[in-house]
Amino acid sequence: MFLSHPISAALPRLLSACLLALLMSAQTGYAQTAAQAPDGSNSDAARAYFAQSEQSKQIGEAYFNAYMKMDWDKLGTLLGETANFSDPTARLVFGRVDVTGKEAILRYFRTSYAGLTLKFLPTRKLYSGHFAIFEGMLDWTYPTPQGVQRVIMPFVNVLQIENGLVVKHLDLADYHPYYGVDG
Repeated sequence: MFLSHPISAALPRLLSACLLALLMSAQTGYAQTAAQAPDGSNSDAARAYFAQSEQSKQIGEAYFNAYMKMDWDKLGTLLGETANFSDPTARLVFGRVDVTGKEAILRYFRTSYAGLTLKFLPTRKLYSGHFAIFEGMLDWTYPTPQGVQRVIMPFVNVLQIENGLVVKHLDLADYHPYYGVDG
């Protein structure tokens, strides 16, 4: 069964949720430094920002690619010991999705994602300070007693990177297409 959903309908809600998640992260102790002012002051802060953004790009890309390929061994090398994975948008569909700890997350992925295929169709990627953000459409299949089902849905992934490891992995999606309806 093929289900599609125009990204334009759900994207504003997903982006709002993504921004809210970033703000919540900032309010829970995430330290920020000032960026360089237009007059060139704070150049050390600007260099630190750009260096961290580049590291977030490298780590974020490697982690996200491993996630989409379901290469849990590779993903595990990029995941912090006390990391957290959550998808608050999946709660009404699959129940609470909130897992803490590297081994628990890897166990969750190996179990919950068994039988799935994932393909990401990007519309935007952002690398800012400690964050890597992937926005686009998730094309995924899953087995059912009636056969393999396919869903294409708007999807945002937010990764927070600290000391070279992913410490927070947040997925946000519009699950209307999962139920065969437009949002």
